[in-house]
Amino acid sequence: AARALEKVGHRLGDLEACGFQVDHFGSLVASLTAETAKADDALKDLRKEVAAFFHADLAATVTRVLRANSQSVEDNGVAVQAGYLAQVAAGGEDGFSRGANPSVTCLIDPKELDFVLDNLVGNAVRAMKDVSTRNLSVTWSVGDGMVTLDVRDTGCGIPEENRDRIMDSRFSTREGGGDGLPRSRKILRKYGGGLMITDTAVGHGTTFRVTLPAA
Repeated sequence: AARALEKVGHRLGDLEACGFQVDHFGSLVASLTAETAKADDALKDLRKEVAAFFHADLAATVTRVLRANSQSVEDNGVAVQAGYLAQVAAGGEDGFSRGANPSVTCLIDPKELDFVLDNLVGNAVRAMKDVSTRNLSVTWSVGDGMVTLDVRDTGCGIPEENRDRIMDSRFSTREGGGDGLPRSRKILRKYGGGLMITDTAVGHGTTFRVTLPAA
């Protein structure tokens, strides 16, 4: 790709050197067109090669993260719903594999998506520790080239005075916390995505939304 672009640069330099005169332009335009086509093909190949390193299967990630958190989910009596509203049993490992989980691929390093989702699931379970209704749902959809994933809990909710500070790495309501959400948002922004709170109410739970480009 670099070599192809370099040749395009040389052809443009030749045009500039001759003052873009019509007689010289005619002799160079065919060469410039050919070199531009080669550069375009090289860049397309490069994009495919790079993207291959940053493809994360969302359904597989959800399954993997829920399995990793299955003991905490079970210990806290949390009912889990995942996929396209497919009911997921929290009582056993195989339960996290059941239901309609169509394949959706996101543009992100799989390990970094694991971190983001694991942080959100862990936060959600902790938020439901002192409430009577403990439901966790992880759902997603695709539209306009973007994947939208919602992690919703029925926990304690976020007080209004903390909502603007929750993404601040210097802020935490628990000892040793405070880095997960800011780091997650930074990761997602790196890939052209984002992290936001779409709904929260004290005593009624919180919904965090992850957005990422579809790969």
